[in-house]
Amino acid sequence: MRQLFSDDYFSARTRLLDACNKAELTVQTLLHPSVVDQRGEVAIDVVRIGSDSAKKVIFISSGVHGTEGTVGSGVQLGLIEQKAQLRVEQDVAYVIIHAVNPVGFINLTRCNEDNIDLNRNFKDFSQPLMANPDYDALRNALCSNYLDCDKRAADDRQIQQYIDDHGMSALTEKVLKGQHNDPQGIFYGGTSPSWSRLMIEQIVHQHAELAQHVAIIDVHTGIGPRGVGLILRDKVRDAQQGDMEPLAGVLCTVLDQLTEHKTKIKIILEFGTLTFDQVLRSLRDDNWLSRNPNASLAQRNTIKHRLKHALRVDEDDWYSAIWQQSWQLLLDVEAEMTT
Repeated sequence: MRQLFSDDYFSARTRLLDACNKAELTVQTLLHPSVVDQRGEVAIDVVRIGSDSAKKVIFISSGVHGTEGTVGSGVQLGLIEQKAQLRVEQDVAYVIIHAVNPVGFINLTRCNEDNIDLNRNFKDFSQPLMANPDYDALRNALCSNYLDCDKRAADDRQIQQYIDDHGMSALTEKVLKGQHNDPQGIFYGGTSPSWSRLMIEQIVHQHAELAQHVAIIDVHTGIGPRGVGLILRDKVRDAQQGDMEPLAGVLCTVLDQLTEHKTKIKIILEFGTLTFDQVLRSLRDDNWLSRNPNASLAQRNTIKHRLKHALRVDEDDWYSAIWQQSWQLLLDVEAEMTT
């Protein structure tokens, strides 16, 4: 299934648009209001497969983290090519949201044009923003001033000491859950809704207007064993009482705004690549790069190459595993919504 997966934003978008044209599907294009690129449009593209009045709507989103966009885009391209096998005859519609973070996708970076991690940006900004003392304590180590391994060793030891004292789960669930007071830092959630968030809200409200049951599958990479799809799920059956606490600040929680709907299924689909240490190191390096615009071309190319391959394993068996598990998950969600 390697052929589904492109190498960059512009080739991924071109292939998606070509597939939609061939399948006679209409594309809604939301151009970025301030970022332009001589290579082509910078946009979020939306494709609906199925009736406009379908009572069951499944959203499939890609590129929330730009570095992971080519993988989610490949899954979406496969869905378009396999659309004849989708259950549109059972009152189901499928809405593809391609490149939620087009600027990060283009620049091969996790965050958007304002260094905002979009999966930390879906917060209620009318309320006081959470403090994150665990992040604050490790900020200088995570956002090291050094790229060289020897010079960074003390910072790495500080992070390891935190893990030794509190456990790996504390690092992932507390430190990396996001922060809102360090605009140049890592996992920054911003202080107001980003353009991408506003567009996602518009898309979801538009396409779920007539639906009674909604689901969203947001495709990511970088967590878990190599090639294994980790399903992070928050399912709310009733608008008033949910069976799980809502995920904090992530795109999937946009469905919480649809209070009139009876059934909501929120899924983050994470595919494992390299080890957690390797992925985090690549993200830290990329953050260093964003804070050092005068870095050499060699440093930039090395950082981007490592980051790209930390979040996408360029091997046939990995691509096959990603497609097979994504397709099966969609079938499972379909079945749940149609029974």
